Amino acid sequence: MENVTDALYMGFAALAFVLALSISISAFNRVTEVSQFMIDTRDRETSYTYIKYQDDEIDRIVGAETIVPNLYRAFEERFIIRFFNNDGTPYDILQITKNGEEIITNEIRSADINTGSSATPNEFIESLLNGKLNENRKFNRLIKLLPNQGLYDIINKDSGKWKETLGIYYDEDLKENSVDDINKTETRVVTYTKQ
Repeated sequence: MENVTDALYMGFAALAFVLALSISISAFNRVTEVSQFMIDTRDRETSYTYIKYQDDEIDRIVGAETIVPNLYRAFEERFIIRFFNNDGTPYDILQITKNGEEIITNEIRSADINTGSSATPNEFIESLLNGKLNENRKFNRLIKLLPNQGLYDIINKDSGKWKETLGIYYDEDLKENSVDDINKTETRVVTYTKQ
């Protein structure tokens, strides 16, 4: 009788262990699902479906709620953002001093902004959006904002609607080369044209 009691205790302990293990695995699965959901919803712009498709370009009409997050993502994902007026002329926003030469440009390119200064890309974007870029001592010698207002005010001016066009080019195609297509460096370009 004593052996039967011990066997029941051991059976109950094994059952309790299996139950606890099942609950733990279920809890870890739920935590994984929730964390994946949080990662996926971090930036709502990552899951947009583009509708209009023509000649390798995808267009949509957007506002500041799309342009501003893309400015921050441009540095993380290393792509170029360009601005144009509604007549197709470049909307110059920056004056960059490079190798002693002043360049006026309508694009934000992480390679041009990464000047080795102690400022972070977020500080640059915030100064650009607020119109304080010329006052920020970390940037004022190398990069200047041309308009007298912040980029956020410019984006929201009038109707605040811009046509977004996505494109891709290969850096090696800018000059003559013999690089295979598979080894070329792809650069994504996001163009905003005032509507």
